[in-house]
Amino acid sequence: MIKAIFFDFNGVIIDDETIQMKAYQEILRGHEIDLTEEWYMSALGMDDRTFVKAMFERAKRPLTDPVLETVLNTKTDLHRQMMEDGLPLFPGVVTFLKATSRHFSIGLVSMATIVEVGYVFQRANLTPLFSDEVLKERSSRLQSAIRLLIQAGADINARSRWWAGGFGVLDWAPPGVAMYAIERGATVTIHAAARLGRSRRLGERSLSSSWSSTNALPSK
Repeated sequence: MIKAIFFDFNGVIIDDETIQMKAYQEILRGHEIDLTEEWYMSALGMDDRTFVKAMFERAKRPLTDPVLETVLNTKTDLHRQMMEDGLPLFPGVVTFLKATSRHFSIGLVSMATIVEVGYVFQRANLTPLFSDEVLKERSSRLQSAIRLLIQAGADINARSRWWAGGFGVLDWAPPGVAMYAIERGATVTIHAAARLGRSRRLGERSLSSSWSSTNALPSK
């Protein structure tokens, strides 16, 4: 039985990928980075902070913490300015969300910042339709989504089905969210361990398991 439905934000509720790209193009041009559509589209799915770091690295430009924060804050302001004349919500999405919220709990699972989500939700009056967790910081929203999914019987180790290979929660979750999932039973794979900087710990655990198994073998 379906108890809750979770939605992404950019590209699902709001059709703003072009706006996001144009905002970044304008800002990064001031840092001598020519952000092409190909570069932008290849990075879809990244959160803003990871995206900016990746673009500076790709362009071989130095990036300090103050510059990073300036780029992120400027992008948020410019993104909002570009939507002043109207929110580019997908046609029918508000009606759909209203109808869905009458039968299910609905939540948000998104890499978008709380500032950008809050701005759109306030203007479109979407906040009352979603769970109380929706306007918390991104990590809190993701943790809440994991908790609710587990309560509904979801498999925390389930992997997506995709032609290039499946991926699970630890393959994309930020470190804090990943630890939250691990504490609730998520299995740390070799790929996840490398991404989260836990390779050494996984290696020590594997060696310990191998040693125990070897010592458990009956002597000949």
